[in-house]
Amino acid sequence: MRNQRDPLTLSDGNANVQNVMSGAENTHQKKYSEMIRVLIFEAISKERTRQHEKFGDQCIAGNLHSDTKLRILVEEVGEVAQAIDGHGDLRSELVQVAACAVGWLESLP
Repeated sequence: MRNQRDPLTLSDGNANVQNVMSGAENTHQKKYSEMIRVLIFEAISKERTRQHEKFGDQCIAGNLHSDTKLRILVEEVGEVAQAIDGHGDLRSELVQVAACAVGWLESLP
């Protein structure tokens, strides 16, 4: 069980056990996390481009009201819930949610 205050501290219920990493392991983990983050952002950017090619400037041009954008985002989140239940690719659905949120952000003044 992870300790809520310190994600690197494990709790066994009675005592905390430090998850100690050597400097080299910590550096490796950080670089790996940064590489994964870059790949995730690239996937979100590609999905956002795909959405823009499919739907055009509807979102960023302000043609959609916020309530419509929220409905679209919630629909995408619903697909995440379905993927959790085994009816879709969770990673792909999460990328679509993030790209949808990016599209909304692009439309803000």
